Amino acid sequence: MKHLDELHQLTDAMFHLLQRESQCLLDTSAAESLADISQEKARLASEIEQLAHQDGGCLMQLLGDRPYPLTDVKLSDTLRAVKETLRECKRLNNMNGDRLTAIRSRAERSVKLLLGSAQPQVYAQSGQLNSLSGARPLAKA
Repeated sequence: MKHLDELHQLTDAMFHLLQRESQCLLDTSAAESLADISQEKARLASEIEQLAHQDGGCLMQLLGDRPYPLTDVKLSDTLRAVKETLRECKRLNNMNGDRLTAIRSRAERSVKLLLGSAQPQVYAQSGQLNSLSGARPLAKA
């Protein structure tokens, strides 16, 4: 498969970029580079998608869950490596997305507190989250 090696390089690059993004999310002093990382992720994702759909989608079929018997050991090993890297990319991307969601949520709460618009939230007996407002909201809890 003529594009498999190129796909392997692109998926490795994406994996390393996602690792860099993960480090930036943990280090607040490196937050400025997140915009550049985001642009590079979009570029790599586009290249990976275009490459996977070339040749009538043969790579997409090979990357699917259905096993294909391959007699070429190098090809089989490269395909296995690409699939594993793509799984790790998905895991890292989801983890980074969860971190971004938590950071955004924390920032939104901080802004609400600074602006004085934060409403205390408590859990009711049913387990649902209730916003309390009015005079002495915590006394109502």
